[in-house]
Amino acid sequence: MLRANAPAVPWVTPTVAAQAAAEPLPADAALVDALRDHFRRTTGLPIAARQTFFEAGASSLQLVQLHIHLRQAEHGGLAVTDLFAHATPHALAAHMGALARPPAAPQHPPEPERRTLLDQRKARAERRRAGST
Repeated sequence: MLRANAPAVPWVTPTVAAQAAAEPLPADAALVDALRDHFRRTTGLPIAARQTFFEAGASSLQLVQLHIHLRQAEHGGLAVTDLFAHATPHALAAHMGALARPPAAPQHPPEPERRTLLDQRKARAERRRAGST
């Protein structure tokens, strides 16, 4: 028996749909359009930029096929789970854009502070060695 307020697709929870509708991350419009085109060519179904893949009528198997199609189209850094975690073309494009950005430089203490920490570690190691002999 179906509930009156149940989502149209059982595996798309209201939370996933709400997250998909409220994507705060910016996405490259050309990439969103390319993803929509890949989706259409893979599944034969149209999809809106902020519509979840499952709401558009795709199955899990079709998402795996879409993943293969995207990898062949030079989107090799994309994991199949990314299509489930970022379930709209817009969200997936934003995620792919974040993957393409270089990682932030590591935050190291200023050099004199690093030298002091290294000297402290060396001194502790020497004290331990001296205490064990």
